[in-house]
Amino acid sequence: MSGLLTSLIWSLNKEDVTWSDYRAGILAGQFALWLVLIPRGLPVMLREFTLRSNAKRAVEDDSASKNVLIYGAGAMGGQLLDFIKVGGSREISPYQIVGFLDEHRSFKGRIFRGFRIFGGSEQLENLSSKHELDGIVVAISKLSDEQREKLVALTKSLDLNLYRWGVDQEFHQI
Repeated sequence: MSGLLTSLIWSLNKEDVTWSDYRAGILAGQFALWLVLIPRGLPVMLREFTLRSNAKRAVEDDSASKNVLIYGAGAMGGQLLDFIKVGGSREISPYQIVGFLDEHRSFKGRIFRGFRIFGGSEQLENLSSKHELDGIVVAISKLSDEQREKLVALTKSLDLNLYRWGVDQEFHQI
């Protein structure tokens, strides 16, 4: 669009306008657009790539840590991730985030802050053996009693720990 506008304005000053004039204007507009997009988009892409590669490397390299999934890919799950990124606490430091679980079907397969959302709690059985999970951390502020009971039963059947991330920014076993 900017290329068309550029070529139109440029051609107003000429008497004999050819296709090459329009093509030159379109190319100039595209070039100008890339000069704006690259400086703004490149740092964002590099940051996301770095976060994702660091998360994968940490999951693969750190066998002494306890692998956990975060249950809830919302605001509280994002806050938990931010807290861990800035250093967390001594109690949280041995835990390694593998990814997220969330019951919203539209979230499944998406990337949230560099981590994959694997789907709902029905994925827990496959993921627990694949990633050698220690447990899951509930990061939902208003978890219903029904959901809590379902998670307790599921984690007990799979011999996993169930943690809740509290206001005091620590993991509490449920």
